Formats: sequence, structure tokens, C-alpha cells
Amino acid sequence: MNKRILRGGLLLVLCFIADIGISIFPVQAVEKKPQDIIIFNNQKASRGKADMPPARFSHSIHNKKLKCKDCHPSVFKEKKGANIVTMKKNINGEYCGKCHNGQFVWDMSACRRCHV
Repeated sequence: MNKRILRGGLLLVLCFIADIGISIFPVQAVEKKPQDIIIFNNQKASRGKADMPPARFSHSIHNKKLKCKDCHPSVFKEKKGANIVTMKKNINGEYCGKCHNGQFVWDMSACRRCHV
């Protein structure tokens, strides 16, 4: 009988702790996976004049050689809509142009590598 009361009391305490949001077990942070393909669909007017589709970015391709901290938050802010990426900024060494400048990797002259 005493074991039954003890178990019931323990169960009640655990339910109470869970209900108020206290964790008695260590919680490990789960790494948030980024969206793999990002389509830069801004600058429609200028892209329309150039007959250029939106640029596509693949996290999985870049993550083969880079770590998240290589680009975030120093090059790109991790918030949708926070980075106004334009070709002018890229050519001037901002955003993608930080690496895609012909010194580290291919330059911005290969339009169809991103605009597909």
C-alpha cells in the first residue's frame, strides 16, 4: 500500500513539474537545419530588363566546404527578408560577392550558375 501511494505521489510531482515547464533532465540543443534551397526573388524589375530568372542558393552545396559561422551573421543575417541582395552589391564584394569574386571561387560573370 505504501509503495502505491509513493508511486502515485511521485507521478503527481512529475506531472506538476512537466506542467509548469521545469525540466529535471538535461536538454540538449537541437541544431536548426537551414532551408536548403533559397530563391532570391527580389529585384524583379531589374531582372525583368535583363531577362534573368531569380538566383537560387543551396545551403547543402555550400556546406560541403563551409561552416555556418563562415557566413552567418557576418555576411548574411539569419532572418528572412533581412538581406537585400543585389547584383551591384555582389559585384562590390557584399553578400555572395564576398567569396564569388574570382579569387576564392568563380566570379559573378557566370550568371547561369545561380540564375536558373
